[in-house]
Formats: sequence, structure tokens, C-alpha cells
Amino acid sequence: MDRSTLYNIEPIGIGTPFVESLTSYIIRLSEAHCVLTGSLISKVYTPLLGKEYLSKISSRGGDGFYDSAIGINGLGKLAGEFIELTEKFTGRTDLGFTTLKAFSQIFPNRGLLKKTKSWCPICYEEDRVKGRIIYDQLIWNFQLVGTCLKHKSPLKNICVHCGQFVSVINRKSVPGTCSKCGQWLGTINSLTYPESYKDESLKNVSLIGELLAEKKNTFSIASPKESINFYVSSIFDGSVTEAARCLKVPKSTFTLWMTGKSNPSIKYLLQVSKMLGISLIEFLEMNKDIKLIHSAEEVFNHRERYDHFEIRNILHKAIIEKEPVSISELARRIGCDRKLLSKKYKDECEQIKANYSYYVQKNRQQNEELKLLKLEQAVKSLSSHAIYPSRRQVESILGNGFLKEKAVQEKWNNLKRSYQI
Repeated sequence: MDRSTLYNIEPIGIGTPFVESLTSYIIRLSEAHCVLTGSLISKVYTPLLGKEYLSKISSRGGDGFYDSAIGINGLGKLAGEFIELTEKFTGRTDLGFTTLKAFSQIFPNRGLLKKTKSWCPICYEEDRVKGRIIYDQLIWNFQLVGTCLKHKSPLKNICVHCGQFVSVINRKSVPGTCSKCGQWLGTINSLTYPESYKDESLKNVSLIGELLAEKKNTFSIASPKESINFYVSSIFDGSVTEAARCLKVPKSTFTLWMTGKSNPSIKYLLQVSKMLGISLIEFLEMNKDIKLIHSAEEVFNHRERYDHFEIRNILHKAIIEKEPVSISELARRIGCDRKLLSKKYKDECEQIKANYSYYVQKNRQQNEELKLLKLEQAVKSLSSHAIYPSRRQVESILGNGFLKEKAVQEKWNNLKRSYQI
């Protein structure tokens, strides 16, 4: 019997909305082998990926690749390569379910995945207390997902300890901890919303979760174009104008979908599915026996209703607690449009923006101070060995591109003069 290169550990939650992401699986592989995630990537993956830029990054210890590694969980080439290699290393055949690769013919990349990590601190804390495996859910990576499906509470995207955004995967990633400061990210306390808003914000999350839980292989050949044309024909008697009007989609956009010149974004797919009263799966499968589809009149008369008293309470709570959150993130959590908040609650939004800007600025200053300290230590170390602190020497220690910022360059030049080199 052939042995696998890496442990054949089982991915968590396949067949459920809470399925593990591939980046989380790779981080757990690293932990199982008692090596840094960066070491696993550079020593095991990079040589077989055949990407020169990855080899350079690995040798210099930079984070450039990890800052954009969200694609590992996505639907493109990078996801395919990491699925293939990880299955080869572990001997598994089910890791495609830990990415969105199966939906590459359905979703465009536009508006799909977040750029940085999101997590549910309550999930982390519960798993640790109950002795369960700590991991990151694939669903947390979606831009439209700002609420934990399990606990009905908002996801976090900034470490409360160091105030920084966290990469989805990093050289020092450990399950449940911040890769920047190493602190635990779990907590039992979280901002809660009224039940009405939990229901509203969870609509999209539930539909996405249902799709991720489906283990069919037919989605690789599903066609939004065919589904759109099917429902236009069966529900709106072939009238593109009526369909676009009732489903609240510009006619020009709708026409592009019907001709296959573009695919609806996930936001539009969810909107159309909800307006028709069906799930994403039913939409893609074009089930003729669906009983939940509303008539055109019912769809047209559908209106979003918001409790503005509760919205104001939510915004005021964010202001009082000085939560570092953007207006877009709050809108996702509540389940409304960002424009509605900006228009109806101008004063509240201005205060929230100010809090968020202050937090981002403070974070930026802390990062700059840390970089300057690291630079000083690196130059001092080189000087003690009579090595000239050239760009190449400094970045061999601190990572490729470390000296690209103006403030760092100025500090570097001053340090060279102060050490009389």
C-alpha cells in the first residue's frame, strides 16, 4: 500500500454549510506536521507549482503571495492547482469541496470573495472549550456573508488585540489565532442583532450554505444562461422586459445574461432566486415541478421592508462601542443596501466612518512603527557583521519589497548614515 507524503487528515464539514476551506485545511496540515504554514508552502508546494515568483517569495520570506492567496479557496486556476497538489500529497479525493472550483461556470469572480480573513469568534471559542478541531469555514470567505450561520452573530475581520486585518493564510497561520500578533481570536461575547435582522441578514447566508452543502457534481456543467431563459419562458411568458422589471434587474443586464455574454454576480443570483421564491440549487437545476415560484404579480408586488427603529439601534450600538466596522459591512450584516444607510442615517454613518478611519489610521501607524523597529534591528545586525545594509541585504532579512514605502526608505537612509557605513 502506497503511503501519502502528508497525513491523510479529513476535511471538516463536507456535505454541510459549515464545510472547511482549503486554506484552513492546509494550515491544519502544517500544524499536524509541526511545521510553519510558510515552510509547508515553500518546501512542499512551491517546487511542484512551477511558479518562479513563488520560489522567490519563499526564499526571501515575503508575504506577497499570502496577501492574495484567497484564490486558493476560489474558482480559478490557483484553486485547481492547490486542490490537485493537496490531494496528491494526502491521498484524498474530496478536497474540491473545500473550494468554489465546482462553481467556476456559475459565479464570476466579481464581488465573490473577501480580500482578508473573516471569522466567528464564538465558533472558535466553542470548538476550543469542547475540545473540537478549530478551523475556518469556506462560507466565511464570501463578500456577502457577514453573519455566522450557526450563531446568528456578525463575523469579525479585524483582530481585537493588534487592530490588524488578517490574511486568509500566512506563513505563521495557526488555527484560531491572529497570524500578525499570535493572539487567540475566539470569544464568547459578540455583537448581537434583533431577531428580525438575524432573519433578514441570514437569507443570503442560508442560500449560500445550502449550495455549499450540496455534493452533486452537476454544477460544473450548470448554466445561468439556460436557467434565466427557462424562467423567463415559464414564468414571464418569454417577456424579457417583464422579467427584468419584476426581478428588479436592468433590461440591458438581463439581456446579457440571456445571451450568455456575462454571468450574473452572486448578489444578482441570490436576488433573482429570492424573488422567485426558490433556492440557488433549484434555480440552477430548472426544476419544472417547483411549487414555490410566485406568479409575476406576486414577484412584482414584493417589497423589502425594514424596521428603521431597529436599524438606528444597531448603528447607535456600533457608535457607542466604537466598533471598527465599515458602512458596507454593517449593511451586509443588517441585510440592506449601503445606500439606504448613507441616505437615511447620514449623521450616524459619519460617526461610524470617523471611528473606522481612526482605527485604520491607528493600525497604519502601528504597522509603520513596527516596520521601522524591524528595519533598525536588521541594519544593526548587518553592521555588527561589517555587512553593508544594501537593499538586497536588508530585504533578504525582512522580505522582498520591505523598503518600498517612503517612510521606511527615509529611515533606512538615516540609519546608514548614523552607523557611518
